[in-house]
Amino acid sequence: MSLQGKVAIVTGGARGIGAGIVQALSDEGAKVAFNFVSASSRTAAESLIELLRNDGREAFCIQADLADAQAPATLISETLSIFQTDKIDILVNNAGLGDNRPLEEVTLESYNNLMNINVRAVVFTT
Repeated sequence: MSLQGKVAIVTGGARGIGAGIVQALSDEGAKVAFNFVSASSRTAAESLIELLRNDGREAFCIQADLADAQAPATLISETLSIFQTDKIDILVNNAGLGDNRPLEEVTLESYNNLMNINVRAVVFTT
């Protein structure tokens, strides 16, 4: 399957499954954008970008915390601008959180953070 010329966004693409998805899409010819959240993820994100670009592929990453309501719009607008296009062909909503605490230990803050990333960010990135 060729994705030559297609533009893709992968949320949470700096490590783990997300990085694997970024690599696979790039392997098929897609131009790939992905976000990372923290300074600790920056090194992994930059290493992945370097690997892809050394193979002649188009990719970029942006630090954007999807818990922030503005992050989806920023990720999309930066992708459109950098790849000089007016559409996103592929979206992989990979970023997500889990919370394994007993229900009585869940706080409003932890609940809101989980919902912001797992639901709101998915809706507004899509």
